Amino acid sequence: MADVEALTCLTFPVTAHGPSLTTLQWSEDGQVFLLTRGTIYILTPNTGISFDPSVLLTASTKTIGKDEDLKWYRTLIELDKTPVHHWPLESDNWGTVALGSLDMSWASIAVSPTNLSNGSCCLLATLTTNLEVVLWAPLKNFLTGEWRRVQDVTLTIKESASEINDSPHKTLDSQVHCINWSTQIPVPEQMRFVDGSLLALGTRSGRVHLMQLSNSIGSGYNGELRLINSVKLTENWITHLAWSSWEVIKPRCFRALLACGIPDGSIFIILVSLALDNDLQPHWEFTHLNNGEPSCEPGYSALTAIKWIETEERVPILTYAKPGIIHIRRMSNKTQYEWAEIWQVALESQPISTSTSPLAPVSGLLYYKQHDALLVSLFEGTFCMIKNISTLPTLHASSDLTSEDLTNRIRAVFALAEEHISFEDVNRTMGLFDYDSAGAIGWFHETGRPHDFSYKHESQHTSMFVVAQIWKDEETILDRLIIPSVDSTNLNAAPTHVLRGIFLHLRNETFIEAHQNLILGRLAVADTLKDDNPTQSTATDLALSIDNLSYLLSVSLFRRKDVRSVRLKLGVSMFCSTISGIDTVSFKTLTADLSNTLLHFQLHIVLRALGQFVTLVEGADRDFIRRWIVLCRTHGPPSLQQEALALSSKVHLPENIIADSPDEQEKCPACHAIVPLGIGKDAVCLNGHHDALSHPSSLQLLSTPSELRKLAWQPSAADSSITHALVAAARWCIFCGNRFVRVL
Repeated sequence: MADVEALTCLTFPVTAHGPSLTTLQWSEDGQVFLLTRGTIYILTPNTGISFDPSVLLTASTKTIGKDEDLKWYRTLIELDKTPVHHWPLESDNWGTVALGSLDMSWASIAVSPTNLSNGSCCLLATLTTNLEVVLWAPLKNFLTGEWRRVQDVTLTIKESASEINDSPHKTLDSQVHCINWSTQIPVPEQMRFVDGSLLALGTRSGRVHLMQLSNSIGSGYNGELRLINSVKLTENWITHLAWSSWEVIKPRCFRALLACGIPDGSIFIILVSLALDNDLQPHWEFTHLNNGEPSCEPGYSALTAIKWIETEERVPILTYAKPGIIHIRRMSNKTQYEWAEIWQVALESQPISTSTSPLAPVSGLLYYKQHDALLVSLFEGTFCMIKNISTLPTLHASSDLTSEDLTNRIRAVFALAEEHISFEDVNRTMGLFDYDSAGAIGWFHETGRPHDFSYKHESQHTSMFVVAQIWKDEETILDRLIIPSVDSTNLNAAPTHVLRGIFLHLRNETFIEAHQNLILGRLAVADTLKDDNPTQSTATDLALSIDNLSYLLSVSLFRRKDVRSVRLKLGVSMFCSTISGIDTVSFKTLTADLSNTLLHFQLHIVLRALGQFVTLVEGADRDFIRRWIVLCRTHGPPSLQQEALALSSKVHLPENIIADSPDEQEKCPACHAIVPLGIGKDAVCLNGHHDALSHPSSLQLLSTPSELRKLAWQPSAADSSITHALVAAARWCIFCGNRFVRVL
């Protein structure tokens, strides 16, 4: 087991939540949400992040491997055990009794797509055992700062159902049993950001509520979740919910599938359709498939997990677990939504402890597209790898890594983390997540001894968060991770999230030395800014206003694949240039080249947008724009000089204007000495004071987790409406693309 490497072993003195697919979840901001009974931990790996190192969590036990331990930033949300909604006061019907109110704990969580909060981050929906749902958002610093309650979702549901007079039914409609948030719709790059995600809530009345964040189209969190529809499926509880990914039917039309499980093991499926009109306003349609009957028939046992997976051919496959069996159903096509294939895979016992059984609940399902394989984790600590998911699923396909090998490797990591274990110790696995799609996985376990009736061991309740490299898929690392593909599904995700897999392996200087030429070659591939600026085709349809200028800048700076590609390359290059023990000169040179390329792209974009809204320029705007033009014409490449020349003619500036004239000189905010104008990373005055990005390459008065950046502009620029349009457009850092962590 020489290739097994434990990267993180963090101990949490808490009671673990039961086995569930919601115990561990990644967000598009690059954070892991860990669910326990009394606390929700929000963990962020430190790779690719330059922030306060004193608050990092380090491994609580020794780890296997030569690399430095993977460290994490942490914040948390604690449970207030005081019930907000007292169900007995609303109805005395026995069916509305919530026994979870006697000893409240967290029951489930659902993480939203990114760019929905005020800080352009994710939102979090939480469910308690008292069947209450609350919406949370980060206050300022999403890495280590406070998350606050922003909405009582249960109260919103009650108010929406105020027309129901029957007290028991109204109460049951408000008692939520499960929650799940859909992914974001794949908006093409030429369109501005549109929130098409939905929060689904399954209730005790057999109804599914579908809610969307109001007033969130391109403006972040500016409202609250509102109920857009309720679908009545059955008279039983809704116990499980699972969203498929969105598919594009035609431009501005999208579809997704919502699977809803009930206690008898049957599954209903809702087809959700979204159409955007010319004003990008959503129009929803909800269709109950199979004429209102269950799409998956009931069985002799209940569901323990349910999840949609998508193959390389983008065919939706529904996987769900019942004790001892994994059910796999593949759709025939995307128009009829009928089952083409139905398979069942019986799990096998693997005797690694006294309580191993294939009948244990499933705690994790991970699908690997490149191998067409499904990794299954069970509550009692065993793991199974099901191969050929889309053709003929089997546990016994020829492979270098069998289910037994996989279980033994994870058991070895468990033995190292807990140090003193025996055959009686069960590594109860509560949740599972993938780290790099190449063999690094994470899980949350608690040691138990079910045959020890003294209960002394059971009363300790110490759980552990583990990340380990169980196998290493070199082909995936080199082909898919170094330069991730840029498409409409990850345009909004933070670069630290998209690049976390390659960052994990680039920590190893031996890996960089072995593949340095390959990495440099791929990063050095020239990028060109496409001439078909997406704002040019839409600007003519918009009124000339500062808000629309900000919208156009936002689309061009953050919704273009060519700009996004340079940002990702720059992130990898910057990371490599900080690794000690290797020759970093080549990476530092490449980082400087990529920085200049990105800066020139952004200046091109801003100059083009200003040219389309030139009639808005007045007063302080002219002084601010003049400085941009001077910089671009005196220090930019020929193509940028042409853009500046075209804009200067529109604002009627003389062609012989130069940067060294007294009117164009900036002064240092610290000592008032002259700051030579130039396009680069730093502005340095004659007395040596550095003012990071105090020129047109910066648009924000904020700092990011990837690097500390700031802007100090002249008073005249602060009075410019164009300046404020630029600030409003940059909801993320224009340099690294990550979310901001604090206001300076």
